[in-house]
Amino acid sequence: MPFFRSLNLILTLKCREASALIAEGADRELTPSERWALRFHLVICAPCRRFRRQLAFLRRLWAEMQKRFATGEVPLQEGLSQSARARMQQMIDSGTAS
Repeated sequence: MPFFRSLNLILTLKCREASALIAEGADRELTPSERWALRFHLVICAPCRRFRRQLAFLRRLWAEMQKRFATGEVPLQEGLSQSARARMQQMIDSGTAS
């Protein structure tokens, strides 16, 4: 990416773009320009920092729950209907909710 386009990205990143980069960063490696733009934005934007922490927490929680359900460590909640239990188990087994 040419220098001025990189600099423009770093200086003009908006919250919507930052949140997209935060989400994408969990699935792919960001380019150096994207990383710097996101870092700079996060220094000045508390809501985006909060979003990053929340997304990281949810991803860790989901991974832990998948692991526990797969090993049978966590029983399904007794208050759920049988159809809700079956749908949840089907989503976990198929990996469609990840």
